[in-house]
Amino acid sequence: MDFNHNSGWERRGRDLICRWAVIWSEPSQEKLVGVVAGYVGGGAYALEEFVCLLSNGALLHCFSDLDDKVTGREIDFFEDMAKEDLKISAATHDELASWINFDEWNNGDRLILANAREGDLVEVEKGLYARTGPWSGALSEVLSLHGITARPAA
Repeated sequence: MDFNHNSGWERRGRDLICRWAVIWSEPSQEKLVGVVAGYVGGGAYALEEFVCLLSNGALLHCFSDLDDKVTGREIDFFEDMAKEDLKISAATHDELASWINFDEWNNGDRLILANAREGDLVEVEKGLYARTGPWSGALSEVLSLHGITARPAA
C-alpha cells in the first residue's frame, strides 16, 4: 500500500527528533485516513491515528482516539470507524513505526528518527530535515487539532 508522507525532523546532538509527521491515504476525495505525530510542547510528543471527512477541501470531522477533534463529540475510534479505515490507519501507523526508533517511543515517549531512515531525508535548512510530499490546509489543521506545534512552511 502506498501512502503520502510529509515530515520534519530537527537535529539535536546525534538525534533527529520529529517536529511533525503525517502519513496518510486518500480513499476518496472527501476522506483522509492516516497517522499524525510530532512535538506538542513541554517535552511531550503525540502519535495518533485519524480519519478525517472533508467537504470541498474543508475539514468537517477529524476522528481520533476518543473524540471528533472538530466538533468535540465523544467517540471510540477503534469501535466507531469503518473496518477498512481502521486497516488503512493501522498500515500508516506501521509505516510511521518504520521511521522512528520504537524503543525511544516506548521507553521515553520521544519521537527519534530511526538511523536507517536518515538517508531518506533532505536538509531543507541548517539542522532541519524533511520528507516532503503533498500538503493541504486540512493537514495543517489536523496537526493543530492534535496539538502539534510545527508544520511545513507551505
